[in-house]
Amino acid sequence: MSRIHTPSDHAFATAPDMDKTTTGDGTGVNCLGYSNALITITASTSGGCTVACVLEESVDNNTFTTVGTIGTIPASQSKYALTASVNLKKRAQYLRVTYTIAGAVTDGANAVFHLFNPVQLPVVQTNGTVYL
Repeated sequence: MSRIHTPSDHAFATAPDMDKTTTGDGTGVNCLGYSNALITITASTSGGCTVACVLEESVDNNTFTTVGTIGTIPASQSKYALTASVNLKKRAQYLRVTYTIAGAVTDGANAVFHLFNPVQLPVVQTNGTVYL
Protein backbone atom coordinates (compact mmCIF):
# COMPACT_ATOMS: atom_id res chain seq x y z
CA MET A 1 0.00 0.00 0.00
CA SER A 2 1.48 3.32 -1.02
CA ARG A 3 1.32 6.46 1.08
CA ILE A 4 0.49 9.07 -1.50
CA HIS A 5 -0.54 12.44 -0.14
CA THR A 6 -2.02 15.32 -2.03
CA PRO A 7 0.00 18.44 -1.13
CA SER A 8 -2.92 20.73 -1.92
CA ASP A 9 -4.91 18.98 0.83
CA HIS A 10 -2.26 19.90 3.43
CA ALA A 11 -0.77 23.21 2.32
CA PHE A 12 -1.95 26.49 0.87
CA ALA A 13 0.25 29.34 -0.36
CA THR A 14 -0.83 32.89 -1.03
CA ALA A 15 1.18 35.95 -2.02
CA PRO A 16 -0.83 38.96 -0.82
CA ASP A 17 1.97 41.53 -1.12
CA MET A 18 4.06 41.62 -4.27
CA ASP A 19 6.64 44.28 -5.18
CA LYS A 20 5.87 46.49 -2.18
CA THR A 21 7.96 49.66 -2.58
CA THR A 22 6.49 52.01 0.04
CA THR A 23 5.97 51.94 3.78
CA GLY A 24 2.52 50.66 4.72
CA ASP A 25 0.28 47.77 5.62
CA GLY A 26 0.14 44.49 3.80
CA THR A 27 -3.02 42.62 2.85
CA GLY A 28 -4.74 40.49 5.50
CA VAL A 29 -4.62 36.71 4.99
CA ASN A 30 -7.44 34.49 6.24
CA CYS A 31 -5.74 31.70 8.24
CA LEU A 32 -8.96 30.06 9.46
CA GLY A 33 -8.75 26.27 9.34
CA TYR A 34 -4.96 25.92 9.47
CA SER A 35 -2.71 25.20 12.44
CA ASN A 36 0.69 26.51 11.26
CA ALA A 37 2.10 29.15 8.91
CA LEU A 38 5.47 29.97 7.43
CA ILE A 39 5.82 33.54 6.22
CA THR A 40 8.62 34.37 3.78
CA ILE A 41 9.49 37.98 2.94
CA THR A 42 12.03 38.79 0.23
CA ALA A 43 13.53 42.01 -1.13
CA SER A 44 16.61 43.43 -2.78
CA THR A 45 17.91 46.50 -0.94
CA SER A 46 20.73 48.08 -2.89
CA GLY A 47 21.72 51.68 -2.31
CA GLY A 48 21.31 51.80 1.46
CA CYS A 49 17.62 50.88 1.67
CA THR A 50 16.24 48.80 4.57
CA VAL A 51 12.92 46.96 4.96
CA ALA A 52 11.58 46.39 8.49
CA CYS A 53 8.72 43.88 8.78
CA VAL A 54 6.17 43.44 11.58
CA LEU A 55 3.49 40.75 11.93
CA GLU A 56 -0.02 41.88 12.87
CA GLU A 57 -3.29 40.03 13.61
CA SER A 58 -7.01 40.79 13.48
CA VAL A 59 -10.30 39.08 14.26
CA ASP A 60 -12.21 41.06 11.59
CA ASN A 61 -9.56 41.94 8.92
CA ASN A 62 -10.08 45.64 9.74
CA THR A 63 -8.50 46.44 13.10
CA PHE A 64 -5.01 44.95 13.48
CA THR A 65 -2.70 44.70 16.50
CA THR A 66 1.02 43.94 16.54
CA VAL A 67 2.10 40.35 17.23
CA GLY A 68 5.84 41.00 16.93
CA THR A 69 8.76 42.02 14.76
CA ILE A 70 9.71 39.59 12.00
CA GLY A 71 12.99 41.35 11.25
CA THR A 72 14.74 43.85 9.01
CA ILE A 73 16.24 43.27 5.59
CA PRO A 74 19.54 45.18 5.83
CA ALA A 75 20.94 47.60 3.29
CA SER A 76 22.82 46.46 0.17
CA GLN A 77 21.38 42.96 -0.02
CA SER A 78 20.52 41.10 -3.20
CA LYS A 79 17.50 38.80 -2.87
CA TYR A 80 17.50 38.67 0.94
CA ALA A 81 14.83 36.63 2.77
CA LEU A 82 13.24 36.74 6.22
CA THR A 83 11.11 33.88 7.54
CA ALA A 84 8.68 33.57 10.45
CA SER A 85 7.04 30.40 11.74
CA VAL A 86 3.62 31.05 13.31
CA ASN A 87 1.49 28.78 15.51
CA LEU A 88 -1.97 29.71 14.21
CA LYS A 89 -3.72 28.07 17.17
CA LYS A 90 -2.55 31.07 19.23
CA ARG A 91 -3.32 33.78 16.68
CA ALA A 92 -6.39 35.63 15.42
CA GLN A 93 -8.02 34.63 12.12
CA TYR A 94 -6.29 37.25 9.93
CA LEU A 95 -2.57 37.98 9.69
CA ARG A 96 -0.68 40.61 7.71
CA VAL A 97 2.81 42.05 7.39
CA THR A 98 3.45 45.78 7.73
CA TYR A 99 6.48 47.33 6.07
CA THR A 100 8.71 50.25 6.99
CA ILE A 101 10.83 50.93 3.93
CA ALA A 102 13.68 53.42 4.27
CA GLY A 103 15.19 54.34 0.91
CA ALA A 104 14.49 52.88 -2.52
CA VAL A 105 13.84 49.13 -2.77
CA THR A 106 15.39 47.64 -5.91
CA ASP A 107 12.91 44.83 -6.61
CA GLY A 108 10.21 45.51 -4.01
CA ALA A 109 9.32 43.51 -0.92
CA ASN A 110 7.30 40.33 -1.41
CA ALA A 111 5.46 38.31 1.24
CA VAL A 112 4.29 34.72 0.82
CA PHE A 113 2.16 32.98 3.45
CA HIS A 114 2.40 29.17 3.48
CA LEU A 115 -0.47 27.72 5.53
CA PHE A 116 -0.11 24.11 6.76
CA ASN A 117 -2.00 21.33 8.52
CA PRO A 118 -5.65 22.16 7.96
CA VAL A 119 -7.90 21.33 10.89
CA GLN A 120 -10.59 20.06 8.53
CA LEU A 121 -10.11 18.76 4.99
CA PRO A 122 -10.57 20.21 2.52
CA VAL A 123 -10.11 23.84 3.44
CA VAL A 124 -11.36 26.31 0.87
CA GLN A 125 -9.65 29.67 0.50
CA THR A 126 -10.96 32.51 -1.60
CA ASN A 127 -8.71 35.36 -0.52
CA GLY A 128 -5.62 34.90 -2.63
CA THR A 129 -3.80 33.21 -5.45
CA VAL A 130 -2.82 29.57 -5.06
CA TYR A 131 0.73 28.57 -6.02
CA LEU A 132 1.49 24.84 -5.85
